[in-house]
Amino acid sequence: MDIRLSVLLGSLAYILSFAFTGAVAFIAGIGPASSPGIFAPAAVLITIAILVLITLRYFRRVNPDAKEGFLFGVSAGIMGIVIDTIIMAATMPASPFENLVNPVFYSAVAMAIIVVTAVGAIKGRKTKA
Repeated sequence: MDIRLSVLLGSLAYILSFAFTGAVAFIAGIGPASSPGIFAPAAVLITIAILVLITLRYFRRVNPDAKEGFLFGVSAGIMGIVIDTIIMAATMPASPFENLVNPVFYSAVAMAIIVVTAVGAIKGRKTKA
């Protein structure tokens, strides 16, 4: 596992996902009090696409397999938690840790780990074949 690359690409994945889903929400006119409607599935699909692309980039430098995918996913998840906490502290100083008690946040981190692990497993099988 390349820790430096993992932290860098994990951070990039979170920032890109945050930016793209934020842009989609802005374009759709969805605010914090709005009903998510179609936004939630769109955000999930955008995030999965970004994760797959970033993970494939990671596996250019690291031998792909499920274990490496899992480790990269955990690293990306930790970076997502750190960056999200920084963003929350900057934008909502009264409650900077609000997301850390939200189960939806952790389900998103778990989804990211599962997606990245699956990419590693699939890419690893194709490399060995």
